[in-house]
Amino acid sequence: MGKLLPSMFSGAEKVLERWSHKAMAQRLSKRRLQEEADTHKLLLLTRFQRDPDQDVDKLVESVAELSFEQQVSATQENIHHQMSGLTSHLRQVLTGSAEDRTSSQLSTSKDHSGTTTKKSTTKKPKRRSYGLAFATGAPTKASSQTLPTSVLPSRSHRTAPRPLDLATAAGALEERLGYSLHVRDSGIGTEEAGKGLYVEGTIPVGSLVCLYPGVVYRPRQYRLMANYPRVDLDNPYLLARFDGAVIDSKPWGTTGAGLGGHVAGGPAFPWRPQVEATLEDSMIANLYQATGIWERILRRFKGRLSEDDRARLKALEEEALLVDPVNPFALGHYANHPPKGGAPNLISAAYNFPLEHEAMRWFLPNIVCGDAEESDAQAVLPVIVLIAARELKDEELFLNYRLSPGTYRPDWYHVVDGEEESRRWA
Repeated sequence: MGKLLPSMFSGAEKVLERWSHKAMAQRLSKRRLQEEADTHKLLLLTRFQRDPDQDVDKLVESVAELSFEQQVSATQENIHHQMSGLTSHLRQVLTGSAEDRTSSQLSTSKDHSGTTTKKSTTKKPKRRSYGLAFATGAPTKASSQTLPTSVLPSRSHRTAPRPLDLATAAGALEERLGYSLHVRDSGIGTEEAGKGLYVEGTIPVGSLVCLYPGVVYRPRQYRLMANYPRVDLDNPYLLARFDGAVIDSKPWGTTGAGLGGHVAGGPAFPWRPQVEATLEDSMIANLYQATGIWERILRRFKGRLSEDDRARLKALEEEALLVDPVNPFALGHYANHPPKGGAPNLISAAYNFPLEHEAMRWFLPNIVCGDAEESDAQAVLPVIVLIAARELKDEELFLNYRLSPGTYRPDWYHVVDGEEESRRWA
C-alpha cells in the first residue's frame, strides 16, 4: 500500500494540473489563437472577393490593423453581402420574379451581381460557456454567446416558387453566376469516399460557395442530439462552430433535401409547398428523429406529451415549413475531407444570419432546435457557410473536417494540419 500512495498522488497531481486555472487558460488561449487565425484568413478572402482589383499589400495591412472583434464584424458583413446576392438570384430563378423584398432594408452598396446589402444591426453577443467539449470544443471567452431561437418570418414573405426541378434551377443559376454545383462519385477513389461535391465553371477566390444545411443545436440542446452524449456515433454529418453551435446535416437527407432528388443532374424535384406538412412528411419526420423527439413520441404513443415536448415539436414544425427544399446551394455536407497529400479548397465560416431579413430566411436551409421559451432578443440564425480558399474551376471541392480527437475518427481520416487541429481542440 505504501508503494501505491506515491503513484496515486502523482496521478492526482496530473489531473489537478490538467484542470488548473493556468492549464485551462492555456487551452483557451490556443483555441482563441486558432479562431483569430481563421477569422483573419476569412476576412482577407472575403474582402478580396468584394474588390479583386485592390492592392494586396494594402489589404493585408488594413486587416492587420483591426482588432479581433472588428475582424469578426467585418467578416460577417462580407458574408452577408454575398448571401444577399445569392438569395436574390435564387428568388428570381425559383419565382420567375426580379422582386427583392429586402431591397428597402438594404444600403446602396452593391456586389458584382448588383445586389444591395447592409451592415448587421444585431446586438453584441452575450457571453456564456457550456460543455460537451469532446464533441464540439469548449467555446472561448470571446466567442461564447447565447444563441437565440430563430424568429419565424411572416407567411407574407413565403413567395411560392414556380414548378422547377433542381437541375433546371442549377442551370439557370449557372447562367447568372458562371458556375453550378453537382454531386457525383468522389474522385478520391475509395469506397468510403462515396459521393463528392463538384463545381462546374469558375468560382472566384473568397466567394461563398455553398451552405451547410441541417438542424442547429446550441449548447443547451446538446442533450437532444441523437445518441447523446456520443453524438458522433453513426453520424458523419456534424460540423461545429467555435461558439459551440453544432449543425447536423443528416436530417437534411443524402439527396439534399430529405424530400426528393436535390442534386443538379439528379432526379427532378418538382416544387410543392409544405404549407400542409405533417409528421408523416419525410423531412419533418427526419428532423424530429434527429432531435431525439421522435423516440419520445413513440414512448408516449397515445399523444401524452409534456408541455416542453409539444412546444419543441411545434417550433420545429413551424420553422421546417420555412425552409425551401429547392436550394442548389444547400450541398455543403457533400464536400469530402481531402485525400492524403491533397489540400482543402474550402474554408468553413460561422455566419450569424440576421433574421430581420425575412425574405432571405426562406433560402437558409437550417432550423434551430429549441424551446419556445428559449427565445432571445438577439435575432440571428447561427449557420455555417463554405468559402472558396482559392479560385475554383471544374474540380471536386474539399473541406478540412478537423475532427475532434475526442470523437470517432474513421480510418480514412487524416490530419491535414496538426498544429491547427491541436489549437482548434485544445
